[in-house]
Amino acid sequence: MKIKSRREASFLARYSPAEGYLLRPVRAVGKPGLLDGVTANGEAVIIREWPRLAKQDDHDLVEIWRNELRLLHRVSGFPGAEQTIARLIDAGQDAKGFYIVILAGEKRPLAVFLDERRTSSWVRHTSSPANRKRLWENLRRIAKGLDILHSQGLIHCNLDTWSVLTAGSDEPDFQLTGFEWSMRIAGTPKTLKSQQKKAKDDSRYSFLGDWAAFASLSATLLRVSDERLKNPKIAAHEVSDAVNADEVTLLRSLLIPSTLRRTDGNFVDREIEKIVITLAGHEAADNAQFQLVLGVGPNSDISEAIREASDLSIELTDLNGQLGFVSNDLTDSPRLIVSGENHRPMYFLRGQQLVYRLTPYAVQNSPKATWEFAKCEKATLASDWGGNVVETFPLVRNALSLMTFGDAAKRAPRLRGRVPFWSTIFDGAEIAKAPRVRREERLYRALSTLHALELVIASTGVFPITVMRRLDGFSEGADVRVELKVRPDPDRDALSLSLGLRNYRERLRDLLERDNVAEDEGWVLTDAKKIGRRSATDVTLQFDEFVERAGEHVFVFRVLGNRPLSLGDGLLVPGDFRGLLAQFSRKAHALIGLREHSELLRMLSDPRSRLVDSHELVDQDEIFADLDNAKQKALSEITSVLPVYFVQGPPGVGKTFLVSELVRRSFKDEPSSRILLSAQSHHTVDHLMDELLKGHTESDQLDLLAVRCRARDDSDTISAFDVQKQADKLGEQFALSDLAKGCSDHLRDRISQLSAAVEQRRAAASVLDRRALSGLVMRSANLVFATTNSRDLERLFDERGQFDWSIVEEAGKATGSELLMPLLLSHRRLLIGDHNQLPPFGSDQIARLLENPGKIRDVLMVGLEHIDHALKEFIGDDLLQLIEREDAEYEMSQLCSDTNNALYYFKTSVDTELERQKNPRSAGSSIAGVLNVQHRMHPQIANVVSECFYKGEIDSSDKAVKTFLAGPGVLSDRASTVLGRAAVTVIDMPYQQATVNKRDTERLPRYTNADEADAIRRIAATLQPHEKCKDKPSLAIISPYARQVETLRQTIRADVNASMALSAFDPVARGGEFFSTVDAFQGNEADIIIVSLVRNNHHSTPVRALGFVGNAQRMNVLLSRAKWRLFIVTSLDFLRAVSSPIGKALPEDMAFLTKFLGIVQDYQKQDADVLLPYQTLISRAKQ
Repeated sequence: MKIKSRREASFLARYSPAEGYLLRPVRAVGKPGLLDGVTANGEAVIIREWPRLAKQDDHDLVEIWRNELRLLHRVSGFPGAEQTIARLIDAGQDAKGFYIVILAGEKRPLAVFLDERRTSSWVRHTSSPANRKRLWENLRRIAKGLDILHSQGLIHCNLDTWSVLTAGSDEPDFQLTGFEWSMRIAGTPKTLKSQQKKAKDDSRYSFLGDWAAFASLSATLLRVSDERLKNPKIAAHEVSDAVNADEVTLLRSLLIPSTLRRTDGNFVDREIEKIVITLAGHEAADNAQFQLVLGVGPNSDISEAIREASDLSIELTDLNGQLGFVSNDLTDSPRLIVSGENHRPMYFLRGQQLVYRLTPYAVQNSPKATWEFAKCEKATLASDWGGNVVETFPLVRNALSLMTFGDAAKRAPRLRGRVPFWSTIFDGAEIAKAPRVRREERLYRALSTLHALELVIASTGVFPITVMRRLDGFSEGADVRVELKVRPDPDRDALSLSLGLRNYRERLRDLLERDNVAEDEGWVLTDAKKIGRRSATDVTLQFDEFVERAGEHVFVFRVLGNRPLSLGDGLLVPGDFRGLLAQFSRKAHALIGLREHSELLRMLSDPRSRLVDSHELVDQDEIFADLDNAKQKALSEITSVLPVYFVQGPPGVGKTFLVSELVRRSFKDEPSSRILLSAQSHHTVDHLMDELLKGHTESDQLDLLAVRCRARDDSDTISAFDVQKQADKLGEQFALSDLAKGCSDHLRDRISQLSAAVEQRRAAASVLDRRALSGLVMRSANLVFATTNSRDLERLFDERGQFDWSIVEEAGKATGSELLMPLLLSHRRLLIGDHNQLPPFGSDQIARLLENPGKIRDVLMVGLEHIDHALKEFIGDDLLQLIEREDAEYEMSQLCSDTNNALYYFKTSVDTELERQKNPRSAGSSIAGVLNVQHRMHPQIANVVSECFYKGEIDSSDKAVKTFLAGPGVLSDRASTVLGRAAVTVIDMPYQQATVNKRDTERLPRYTNADEADAIRRIAATLQPHEKCKDKPSLAIISPYARQVETLRQTIRADVNASMALSAFDPVARGGEFFSTVDAFQGNEADIIIVSLVRNNHHSTPVRALGFVGNAQRMNVLLSRAKWRLFIVTSLDFLRAVSSPIGKALPEDMAFLTKFLGIVQDYQKQDADVLLPYQTLISRAKQ
């Protein structure tokens, strides 16, 4: 990808740069200059400038500038980076140089505050415990920033007082910048590599070097002699009177690190925390007084308030009397009050008679007021004061020292650095939040509510039971059996009723009779009281039979294992429930991580809040020129903007091709890139992996490491790209490498053990090494493929792995909470999906619940009581308090609305952005686009999909039109004689209500339709590939209902002719099958699709009559899977009757049905074979 050029008359002109440099550039070593500037909106910025020399090759500067941009973007998305690393807001170039613009606000380089000529900031007065404590709190932020860089394989190499920004305020605010010479361990640009070979500089750069620079910076700020610090003969407590032994010990350990201890961010953070605690104790021990400067005088407001409070007994000119009054007024239990809202706090000191307004005081010759001294120029009678109290803090008796303005001019400069800051009292106060913070908190609360609802609903799959009796076998070693019954549980029964579920007894019987629980998973009987807690007495069971005794339902299970069994009450848990709980645990982990990730939380609550120009342009090569317009636009917009972009991809538009092209270009531009590709289902992830990896051939000259993450127990589908396989392969190669041969004896032994473990898959210690190696491989891989809730993604998050891109497919099928983990792992996110196809699993039930805020409260209050605390730690106290409040109707209504948006996060975000783009006055970068040119389907099929579900906005590409309309098709002439040649064919079944003596077309078990199964059997027996087909045409037979799928499978397998005919086609459903439900087939396609809609009944309302068939999203999937031929088996008379209910309006979300019937009618006018009555099919098939 190319870097966007901004060769304007002057890039700097837009930022009103200062006339002189803060720091002059050093062109010889590529060190930039620093300039102050101001945006058009008045925001202060700091500009880093790399000057260009006329008529000279400055490719090296381009590389440095690009590297700096890439690194800033990369670290900006890491948790904690927003607080500790300066924010990039712009970049560009012109004829004079390259530029990076950093948002400064009130911050300046630390070097400015150390300049005695410019400032008298506290950073120059660090001898007092209070100021040293403040300094170490600030240095802790820099340590965290360095740790973030190091976690991403980056080295700062340039840490000094010019690479730290601060406002010099009382609050810790140091931010890290200036890492333009950072090096990514994974690799450096080839041009720089070649120059490095020529260079004679023997300098070495490392993480330890950064920590040594951190120690030097700290020593500078603490005024510690570098010579004494590095002299080991001087004891730590004798190095300087200004610091203690702990401070010196930390600095020395960083300057001369021990080989016996790991020197990293965790170590530095722990040591600084100890130092801060120690200094806080010293600060308290000093018992210094808070300094209050009173603006008393004949013309002051405070003097008038004192005179009034003293009943006019104190004269306005009596300054000593006024000081005495204030001293007495504040003697007995004074309180500091924090008041205000919208981040505009005000501070007051309340005495017995007056309330004093406090503001920070500027010491003489200091450019800025601070809270080291407070001043008061206005007071109000306590009886008249009515401020909004946010929080109050009691002050200790005699904690105050009073002085006049005249006294302060003399005394304050001498007291600086030796008195406590007022801000240490009210730092913890929380002012009413601004709208931005409220949005973020509302989103987090909504995501927590969504996850809690999913957890509560899942908990209803655990059954309250009573163990009635134990049945021992008659012979030794015979199986032990146990009889259970479902016990009444008022709370759980009420919860099931609220969720619209049948009672526990009926659901358990249905589950056991359908045998939906895998035999190897079985059931678990536990005496744990809450779901999610495991007990040492858990017993594994296997279902045997159901009996009815004296009108009571009794379930008989076999006991597996030898654990003792207790009679009484317990819970019966499906064996696979533990896997479900593990998934919930991972999602809860992601929620907790989100709480600390302010950048992502802001982005999720308002995707447009902080858009950043990537300054990259798509290379408009031949491949780009061959893309359709929609893909060209999407690719250009995706490339140009951070941190997020949404792509809506209707069926057949080439979403995977777009992803593949983006990935190809990313590696072409930066071979060491790391990209995470995830989706909801393993099937989609595998499809994505197959398509992407086959596109990256050896001709690309890229040595990519790709890994596929799978569950540990998924041994059936392991591929060559499995994480552990890749790790084992690399481990074996490393064991044979020259690098390994040059290691120490101890390391060579460990490497040999690891290599042996790969071959033998044993030895516990070596297994741990293998796991560590697999983690390293995942953190190093260029391409990582995983499901959105993968255990390996959780591990990557814990191990602080980060990617250059996180691309999420099927984003429309994921709830907001399910998207979190992949989004946490990168600063650059691409979400692709289609909310007009299948929604998130189980979302319909949650959406119905959210329509009733009162029911949500009841469901959560009851449901969460039965869930173990470990699974609920993500739920904040504010949410629990809101649920318990009975007067919070508005807040609960708002919570339900927010939670619904979080449930359908992709849909909400895409719709909001596309609606914004329709406004002709909308400005700014686009962060969403629609791919509206399809390439996969016959134009007639595509037209059905477009008109019914996309307002007619999907077009077919010229190539698709030519291919499908001019081609011979996939069915033979003989098959076409029976089935016709139309791309869309409806096999019209008799309507139950209009057919004499026709009853029960839909039969038990629900939902099956034997007539439709017979029609499809006849179609299948007729099928024959066209003679010009080089490969077997693909085929799938699908239905919305699992039972109908099974009926179809049995019906066709029982017909030899139909089975033989299908053998000439390629089965593309899961498991190498021809048969599939609609849900299982999403994301798949076939040359020929045969659909059984099943529904054909007497119900008068559309919802009851159609069921799943009336769901637009499922019907969209169902009708859009075919490429060449689509056969729909249904009753058009039934659909017409349902779509025009007498006296009733068709629900808006079923309007597609009317459109579909109209299209079929139009198609029939062009080709009579579009409509093929069932009886005609029978007669033609016999000929």
